Amino acid sequence: MRDVGAALEDDGGARVVSSGVMAWQRVLVAIGTTGIAVGAFLLLGNLLSSVPRIALWALGPVAVNDLVLAPAAVAGAWVGRRVLPRPVWAPVTFGVVASAALVLVSLTVLGRPGALADNPSLLDRDYGTGLVVALVVVWVVVALLSVAALRRRRTAAPEAGAAGVGNVRA
Repeated sequence: MRDVGAALEDDGGARVVSSGVMAWQRVLVAIGTTGIAVGAFLLLGNLLSSVPRIALWALGPVAVNDLVLAPAAVAGAWVGRRVLPRPVWAPVTFGVVASAALVLVSLTVLGRPGALADNPSLLDRDYGTGLVVALVVVWVVVALLSVAALRRRRTAAPEAGAAGVGNVRA
């Protein structure tokens, strides 16, 4: 017995789609087309009033990243390489990148754009405090990793001196 919704093969080896599969395809295409039409209608209905807000929401963080965060990260890396000991470069790099990502993501909600008095569930968090807590967690992790890296360096230094420079251990 053959599955009603399965594709069948005719005598020539070509695949033939059963009527059940074709019916489901038509239903799903109709649902998808209706969804696209409703979305296009809603977009066109609100296009002129919402384009500036959407552009600010979408392009604002990109501009802040390119004009503020990226140059600050490059400058910080340049200074960090000259000031910080080598073992802490990786943890501090992690901290800078994670902090930049957190700040960039939070820019879209910190000013509470779109918050409505009649919809208290929209943007109902204290995003500023959340950002500060997340940044503190990141930099506590950076501090712990840095201390561990410096301790590892100090304990590895006497061993390297005992083996001699250039000697290879077996």
